Amino acid sequence: MRRRYGFLLMLCVPVWACGPLGPDAPTGYWEEQPEEIHATDTRQSKPDAPTVDPGLPIRQCERDLAITGSGSPGMTVFATGNGGNATADVDPTDGSFCIAVRLAEGVTNQISLQMMDTDGRVSDPVMVSVLHESCGSSGDVEAVVVPAENIALGGAVQSKDQPDEGNLSQLVDGNTSNWAQWVGWSNCYDCEYDGWISIALTEIAAVDKISIYWRDMLGAGYEYASKYRVLISNLASPGEPSLTNGFWQEIATIENGNGGLDIHYLDGHLVRHVALKLEKDDRPWLTAWKPHENFDEYFAISEIQVWTKSSQAVPQPSTGVGGVCGN
Repeated sequence: MRRRYGFLLMLCVPVWACGPLGPDAPTGYWEEQPEEIHATDTRQSKPDAPTVDPGLPIRQCERDLAITGSGSPGMTVFATGNGGNATADVDPTDGSFCIAVRLAEGVTNQISLQMMDTDGRVSDPVMVSVLHESCGSSGDVEAVVVPAENIALGGAVQSKDQPDEGNLSQLVDGNTSNWAQWVGWSNCYDCEYDGWISIALTEIAAVDKISIYWRDMLGAGYEYASKYRVLISNLASPGEPSLTNGFWQEIATIENGNGGLDIHYLDGHLVRHVALKLEKDDRPWLTAWKPHENFDEYFAISEIQVWTKSSQAVPQPSTGVGGVCGN
């Protein structure tokens, strides 16, 4: 009897351990249990796009254009167009705004309007088009060309590790003859150095391209990244560069870099921060005559430049462009 009772007990344990059965079992106990519901992280949501008031002209001869509308109170409205960029605050009481935009002369100006919250999150764009026509001799103003600007110049630079040679400010001083060098430990022959460099730009702007000047190039040294990534963010404080936290966007992955000058085109993305994720230099994995260096990755960067796009035939009005909004 003991042996039979013990055998039954062994059979029962794995069966009954999941819960009670029989007439006292809870109703629906064996029904499929619902999956856990996870709350949506609203911190990543975009602001609502701005609303533009009706009645915007489809053409005008004045070179200053006032765009009025409404948006979320306390946010900022950002305009990007042929004649340059402009920003205006949204009224914290009624949500109205008036943004003064400078038109490029003699062309159909395509203007993108976006809302930006205090964390730097940007809404989807609202596009408006306005054709600029000549006003005649009484309204003519000499046109000028606004050149591209390197908005990384003088920006604030940070890095995961401090340079082994040079300093961070040399990356944004406009001088390609000096450099900062990193020697990163990568733990094994084919491992990657998980280092990064980030630049807070002098302003948020629509960026045309990012230029990276490595000290060395193919055939003249190896201290450049054969493998690296380029990240951007338009947030005010995105934190350390990351591929997973949702605050940074990867725009380029380089697998076979050869040093010298690398150029990455952004086609007007709004950018406030730029970062490089450094992974591998261009040395062979095994250096027999310097075995103690097999685990190191060497990077020497002369300059990182972030360029806006030049605007052609942009007029220079005699009165301030903000005057059309009554400022």
